Parts: sequence; C-alpha cells; structure tokens
Amino acid sequence: MTEIILVACVRITTTTVVPPLEDHGAISTTRTPINSGVDPAAVQVPRETDSTDATTTAFPHILGQTLDGDKALDMESLADNFGIRAEEASYTHALLGAIISEASLNYYSAFYFPTMGMIGDFVDHQIYALRCQALYHHTGRRQIMFGAVAAGIAALASFLSPQKFARESDLVQYAKAVIEDPVSMNKSDIDHLIAWALRVLYLRATTRPIHPWMASCTLMHLCEAAGLHNDNIIKKMAIRSDLAAHGNSADMLRRIFWIAWAGNNVMSYEYDRSPVVSGRSQLKPLWRRITLSPMNSSQEDFTARLKALENLHVADPFLLVTKADLALCFYRRLHLLKTGIPDECSRITISIGNAAVQAAEQLAKQGLFFWNVIGSVFQYACVLLAMETSVSSAHVASALRCLDYMAEASDTKAARDARSMVRRLLDLSVAKKK
Repeated sequence: MTEIILVACVRITTTTVVPPLEDHGAISTTRTPINSGVDPAAVQVPRETDSTDATTTAFPHILGQTLDGDKALDMESLADNFGIRAEEASYTHALLGAIISEASLNYYSAFYFPTMGMIGDFVDHQIYALRCQALYHHTGRRQIMFGAVAAGIAALASFLSPQKFARESDLVQYAKAVIEDPVSMNKSDIDHLIAWALRVLYLRATTRPIHPWMASCTLMHLCEAAGLHNDNIIKKMAIRSDLAAHGNSADMLRRIFWIAWAGNNVMSYEYDRSPVVSGRSQLKPLWRRITLSPMNSSQEDFTARLKALENLHVADPFLLVTKADLALCFYRRLHLLKTGIPDECSRITISIGNAAVQAAEQLAKQGLFFWNVIGSVFQYACVLLAMETSVSSAHVASALRCLDYMAEASDTKAARDARSMVRRLLDLSVAKKK
C-alpha cells in the first residue's frame, strides 16, 4: 500500500525585506562541449549507492574481487554497448552571478526560507548562506551545481514574492541546464538532488501536472541511485567530510528522500499515475503518515482513510489545503465506485473542505499562490455539486466566493477559467434539479 507523509512542522509566513535593484547583466547561451562541465570529484558517491551485487554493473567487480581479492577492477565500460559513439559531452555553464547579483540572491533567499523553507526543508539555512557568498567570491566548477540550488530557491521565491525578479525564467533555465547535464546525471550528488526537488516544486506551481509528475519520478530514481532509500548507505554518507560540511547530516538525507517520495506519491495519486516504488527501501518514516488506499479499494477502505485523515489535526494553512487535497481524492474515488457514499464520509469531506476554503483565502491574501490554494477550492466545489444534497449545496456559495477572490487577486486566465467552470457546473446542477 502506498503511504504519504504529511509534514506537521510547516510554517508559512510573509517577510518584509527591502528589495535590491534588479540585475540586467547578460548571460551567454553558447554551450561548448568539454570533457567535464561539472567536476566529477564534486559529484562522486560511495560505490554502495550505485547498484546491488546482482546487477550487470556490479557483478563483474564482485567476481574480480573474488578471483583476486585485494585488487578491484578499474573499468567503466562493462559491455553496456559497443561504444561506437562517444557519450554525450558535458557543457560549460556560466556562474550564477551572470544572472543574479549577490544582493538579489540574498533578498530572495531571505524570502524563501520563512515562506517555503519548511515545505521543502532540505537545506541548512546557515550553511546555505555561506555557500552563497562563495558563489560570488570564489571560482571553480564545484560552484556550478550549488548554483543550480541557489537558482531554484531564488526562482521559487520570485514566483511567490510581491517583488518579482525580472530574470526569473533565466534562473529556471540555468538550473535546468545544470541538473540535466550528462555528467550531473551520471554521477549525482546531494546538491543535484536538491536542485531537482526545487525544480519539481517550481513546475508544480507553474505548469500542467504531467511535467512535475515526470520530474518527481526522475528525482525518485536519482534518490535511489544516490542511495537515499537505504539507511545503511545514508549512515556511511553522513560521515563524509564533504557532505557534513554542506549540512547533509543523516537526518537531512532522510528528509530529502521522504519529501521527494511524498511529493511523487501525492501527485501520482491525484492524477492516477504510478508512483516510483523502491523495492529495496529500508528507511523508516520521519513523520506521521496517512495511508493512501490503492486506486481500486473498497468503500470501507476509503471510508477508513477519510476518518484517519479527519483525526490528523493541523493548523497551518498550507497543510489544511493539502489535507483537503487528500480528502477530495478519497471522496472522488468513493463517488466513482457508485455504491453509495456514507453520510459520515460526506460530513468529513465538507468539514475538511470548509477549513481549506478559509486557509486558501488566507494564503491568497498573502500573495502565496501555491498550486493547491486554488486547486483544493476548485475540487471542493466540484465535489459539493457531485454530492447533490441540501447540506452540500449550502456550502457552494462560500467556495465560489473564494474562487472569485482568487481570480481577481491572481488576475490569470487559469483562475478565471476555474471560476467559470464551477459557475457552469452550478448552472447545470440547478437546471437538473428543476
């Protein structure tokens, strides 16, 4: 059964920081192939993280050690293919300072951590600040991958901040180019995973669900390739001086995995896709969990999940709308079973949905247009109309008022379309009853 983490320690607040002047420097888009655009020494991971002993890559090495115990075979090519063509080369990447100034990065980082930091809490704040200084005062290829992390943080902060960064899209493309670099993909390090996680969050906030879902699947595979699914490997990684210097303790490494895993499972469940399943996962959850039923579960199973969700008490606005997302997932599947929905399930869904409407309006008033701020209210309005009861009908107006406010506050076509859809469904519901 698939299990999802709800992190109960999220804090979403607004921070007032005087914004600096925008940057107008140009960055070259020319990409010249070189042997290694990212320093392999900076992305090396322990051998245990690469594979199990039975895989095609590991078995020849194990055999070599068995035949000549003290000597490990030092070969990279193990008949993966004929090698007729050279592998795709890495590319040169400009330093992040060509896009954003140190003052601007500091401003957006200061906005990110109190606003998003506890949702994506996989970066040590103090060490991050020191590494940001190094981006502008030290050169070297090791700065490139961390630059992708800083670019991801700045892009998310710009998206949520009332003071938008003029080159936000350049930050997004910079991070994308670095994390998709062939060398980065071949030898993933922790900064690489964090940069991917930040990209998942940005895509979820700005694009259609298929894109963040696919990115989250890639992130999960990279986490497994790095060994974060295995606590024994994590313990070995945590004692490495280079990882410790960047704040990557054992707990932080576990946190990276579980946040990535939770996001992948939630998106998969919402959009009826298959999540990435690590058959060798040996990590214990860090937080309280709500178990998601399989897509084809029984009425009793979905009812039990709704009751368990009702008993999960959270106060943070972001968690309230996330809680509603899950409750609405359960109710939609109950509705599609066409076996009748218990009154208790409708009551729980309405209670959770009403709390989400208030939380969503609070977040929208703060200018924090998270994906599930509008999504939870829209889906709640649809579920209320699907219930077709006098009790559910009494709550449609408040959900619609919230959509009206968000459509005006965000001033986007997507928000106006969502409002129009609910109004159209409401008209059809009224006509049907007549």
